[in-house]
Amino acid sequence: MRHARKHPVITFAACSTALMAVLMLVVAHAHAGNAHEEHHEQEHDRVLDDVTSGRIKSLSELRRTVLSRVDGTIVDIEIERCNDKSYYEFRILRSDGRVVEVEVDGESGLILQVEND
Repeated sequence: MRHARKHPVITFAACSTALMAVLMLVVAHAHAGNAHEEHHEQEHDRVLDDVTSGRIKSLSELRRTVLSRVDGTIVDIEIERCNDKSYYEFRILRSDGRVVEVEVDGESGLILQVEND
């Protein structure tokens, strides 16, 4: 004799609760994304102000400095702030396929460190 399988019954309340949970996660993720974008824009504005006022070197000047030291193509640039100082990290793809990282003091333009050279 075959036994009838019992399928779980999903109630409207259970579906509504699950849907609300998903919507709350979507809204929270969107809010976090907006906060990240706002922070990124504020950092961009701060760097622009620092370059305009002469507190830090321009990106074009720093690029020339880095490429005079390491031959290759710049594939990525990041700026970091630590204790109100700006540091740039350049990633350069060399012709031999290696990626070299160069850390530069944003204020003085001095190369602080070259990794994987």
